[in-house]
Amino acid sequence: MNTVQSLDDLDLAGTLLSHSGITRIADLIDLRLSGSRYFANEYPNVITVNELTDWDYYVQFSPEVMDTLTEFKSKGELFSLTEAQANYTDNLAVSIFFGSDFQIVVRSDAALYQKVIERISPEFYRDYLWKSSQNGPNREQIQRIFNQLFEMAK
Repeated sequence: MNTVQSLDDLDLAGTLLSHSGITRIADLIDLRLSGSRYFANEYPNVITVNELTDWDYYVQFSPEVMDTLTEFKSKGELFSLTEAQANYTDNLAVSIFFGSDFQIVVRSDAALYQKVIERISPEFYRDYLWKSSQNGPNREQIQRIFNQLFEMAK
C-alpha cells in the first residue's frame, strides 16, 4: 500500500473544501484546533505561523462524526486516509480527512490527546514535534514521540 506524504502526492482537481469553509463542518461536529496553530495561539512568543500554515483539527471518533465527514468526502470536498494508509499517524488516529489547507484527525481517544497536548511545553513542541522547526523532526519521529506521550499519560 502506498503512503501519502502530503496532498501534493494526490491527484485532486482542486475541489477540496478550503479552511474558509471549515465552519460548515464545525457546525456539525466538535472540531478542536491542534498542531502549530494551536501552539501559536497558546504561545505566540515561541511558535509563529504564517498565512500559508495549514490548519490541524481533531475530533473524537463516533459513527456520527464518520458519517458527517464521509458525506463531505462523497461530495468531493474532503479526501481521507485511514491510519494504515498514512505513515505519520499515531496510535490514537483512526482516520484523517483533508481539505485543501486543513486536516481533521479522527481520534479514538480525543480526551487523551487533549490531555497530552495541553501538557506539552511550547519549547518541546518547537524542538521535537513541529515539522517546521529548525530540527525538523520527520513524521516517524513525531509519531514515536506522541505514542510515548500517550502511554505515559494513560
